[in-house]
Amino acid sequence: MRRRDALLTLLPPLGLLSGCVTRREMPLDPTLFPHTPTAPQTRLPGTLAVLATSTVKDLVHEGDDGPARTLRVPIGAIVVQAMLASADAAFVGGAQRLDAPAAAGAGHAATLVIQAVRVSYHSRLLWVLPLPVLGWLGDQEFDVQLAVDVSLLDARGGLVWTRSYDDGRQVWPHDWTEQGKVTAGLLRLTHEAAWRLAQRALFDMRDSIEAERMRPRSL
Repeated sequence: MRRRDALLTLLPPLGLLSGCVTRREMPLDPTLFPHTPTAPQTRLPGTLAVLATSTVKDLVHEGDDGPARTLRVPIGAIVVQAMLASADAAFVGGAQRLDAPAAAGAGHAATLVIQAVRVSYHSRLLWVLPLPVLGWLGDQEFDVQLAVDVSLLDARGGLVWTRSYDDGRQVWPHDWTEQGKVTAGLLRLTHEAAWRLAQRALFDMRDSIEAERMRPRSL
């Protein structure tokens, strides 16, 4: 019976290759970020402002194909929260989210502007086996690819750099009997990708801020 139940769980995901679907709202879940501890002595002084317009922070992506077609993912909110959480751990004064550029003299060490967010979900049929009673079963490969464009502004609001970060195609690891968990799997992959990109952006930003602090000043 357990074997038959496991096989039956495969049928709904495979059935989504065609036909009508109902969109399911997926949540932002900060517990899915793989938080990376930051040593106190490596934290940067000051507060980092994280700027994201409503176009970015309210961005919702509807899945492209396969089981992802049933999902509406708040990708903007996920990326913004990943950036905020990463920056909050990297700066002594934490991070502050902004909806618009701060006024001159606001006192931020720097401002990280999230310019754009792009995500895609895809599935690929790996194998299929017709069965006389169950109809058919099989396995698919599921992946997510996330990219962001960000800019760094200095304490005076001047542009330091603009860069794009792409996490590449990330495949959800699963056993062929686990396809009923694909929704949770894709959501976790998305949060993990957002966290990695935030860490890369913060690493580059740290180098720029420290280089600026070490630059000789004219007397």
